[in-house]
Amino acid sequence: MPRARAAAATSPPLVAPCALAPPPSPSPRQPCARRLTVLYPCARCPWTRRWWESTLFASHRLVCYEEATHDDVAAAHVVVAAFRSPREKREGWEFSRSLVRRLALPAGALRGKVLVHVDDEYGARRAQRAADWAVYCSLYAGWRHVFRNYWSEAWEAMVPRPAEGAAWLPGRLNCSGVCGGGVSPRVEWIPLGWSSNWRPHAAPPRPSTRRGVFLGFYGNEKYQLRPNRAALIGRFEQETGVKVTRHLGRVGFGKGNLSHYERQMRDTQLCLQISGLSAECYRMYESLDAGCVPVVVDQFGQETAAQYRFLLGERRRLAAPPPFLRAAAPAALRGELERLRREPAAVLALQAATARWWNHSLQLLRGRLQHIAWASCEGRRTAAAAAAAAAAAAAAAAGGGRRGF
Repeated sequence: MPRARAAAATSPPLVAPCALAPPPSPSPRQPCARRLTVLYPCARCPWTRRWWESTLFASHRLVCYEEATHDDVAAAHVVVAAFRSPREKREGWEFSRSLVRRLALPAGALRGKVLVHVDDEYGARRAQRAADWAVYCSLYAGWRHVFRNYWSEAWEAMVPRPAEGAAWLPGRLNCSGVCGGGVSPRVEWIPLGWSSNWRPHAAPPRPSTRRGVFLGFYGNEKYQLRPNRAALIGRFEQETGVKVTRHLGRVGFGKGNLSHYERQMRDTQLCLQISGLSAECYRMYESLDAGCVPVVVDQFGQETAAQYRFLLGERRRLAAPPPFLRAAAPAALRGELERLRREPAAVLALQAATARWWNHSLQLLRGRLQHIAWASCEGRRTAAAAAAAAAAAAAAAAGGGRRGF
């Protein structure tokens, strides 16, 4: 047996596959705290920690796996988790050793909580086989609700749209035939967020009228892609007639002159979005935070439309569709870009509308995640109360029977 598979075979699953009933935790008399406790893989995913702490879990309590206690696990509403190996999901979750094994947690200790699955880039850009979906179903079973980064046409098919009249509900992962059938956790997308290099500013972004660059792209060239980003920028310039200020090379995520990258983003009015190895890219969210209006071309990304289907308002709209520029091909943007270049006030209005939309969308995303996380605690508390009542009734019945003899 290969070493990786051997490790997977000896590691117990974090959440017992196909076991849906939550354990009686917390105590039926213990109220659910409105301030969420979030377990986070600080050693495994340091690059996205600032995003979560600054946005969706701001003002809540984030506890690193490596520092968590049994009380932290019992109190936790949400578990942010990544696979131990991004390329091999069969090895299971990272927290199987840094949390479950370290604390010797009983099977199902995390059952019934909310899972936020991060860093599964390969799960969206690779074709998934039936065996792969079986792994997802077994690892997602038992969680109250699942949020995940990265989407694709394959995920769209496996998490079908809700029935007519219930469009606000997220779909359920199609797990028929897996784990005996009937295991169908609700799964929905949540934004990827910034990279580790991005430093969000508390001050409002600089107005577009005070920015020196009209349209730009800054990032790694991704020379291994066909076509690569340089070729796509050339096509964009040819079809739109607009020069793209570019800085291709080792900049952006994890590499290059980071302060220079930030200055460029904050001095640019419109930021062209070109995906890398996967469609969802940190640069989208860094652009929004920088006040640089995104420009999205569907043909410039692997399944861009599917990846941003939630963000672009095409499925279970979180807010109104975004006001920023989007088209299937660059040529369709030519007229609008010419108008914006002639009318600085129009760019300023577009920047303001995009900022309002993004702030509103973040509030909705944050509210939804927190509501579901709090409801998961209430669900476990209700189950605990029901179990305690059933146990009391059984004890009373047994006691009554003894008195009757």
